[in-house]
Amino acid sequence: MWRFVWTVLVLAAIPKIVKRLFGKAEPCTTHQSYDRFRDVTYIMLRVAEPFELGGWSVGSRPLYLYALTTYSGREMKEHPDRVSLGFSAPADSDLWREMVEKRLLLLVDGETRCDLGELCGLSDVDVAGPDAMEARWANMSLEDFKKIASATKVEVRLGALEFSFTDSHRECLRKFLDAITPLSVIRKPRRPPVPGLDDVEEPTDPGIPDGGPESVG
Repeated sequence: MWRFVWTVLVLAAIPKIVKRLFGKAEPCTTHQSYDRFRDVTYIMLRVAEPFELGGWSVGSRPLYLYALTTYSGREMKEHPDRVSLGFSAPADSDLWREMVEKRLLLLVDGETRCDLGELCGLSDVDVAGPDAMEARWANMSLEDFKKIASATKVEVRLGALEFSFTDSHRECLRKFLDAITPLSVIRKPRRPPVPGLDDVEEPTDPGIPDGGPESVG
């Protein structure tokens, strides 16, 4: 049930957020948006560099990487539980229509295999014009996302396509991980006092005895 709710929240936020990210030249752009009706904050990453897919990605038919997560309220108090990876392609391309199986498999650092299942939720990230894009999404746990973001090599199989994350993709995912780390985690709490070590009494000034200094005869 919670996966269904997560998917609904993600898809509801995508169109407005992604429109604001397109057309920006930075290597990666992160946008934050608060929905006051749902009391939910969305954070979305768009990586400007497209994937290298051979002849398919030539010209106006690139494939882009996104990441998205949500948390309750305006202030992030703890790590989000889930993160979504998104892949978007021009709406007038045949990528999603021709891809019979949309299963996403990742090979992380040549050892860890992540089977994220079928991409879900085809969504319009821009509704009109020559730049109209369509995206599909895979949901994962925060722990799986951390493994991907901290990896030195990520190989991808999406349907029949195989490609890899570039240095720019990995660096942007690491920046996104930093962006979804609450300040309460970054600022570590003070160490609790240690008995016998931290309760050392302050030295006192012995002063002068009440009887005054002794007379020297």
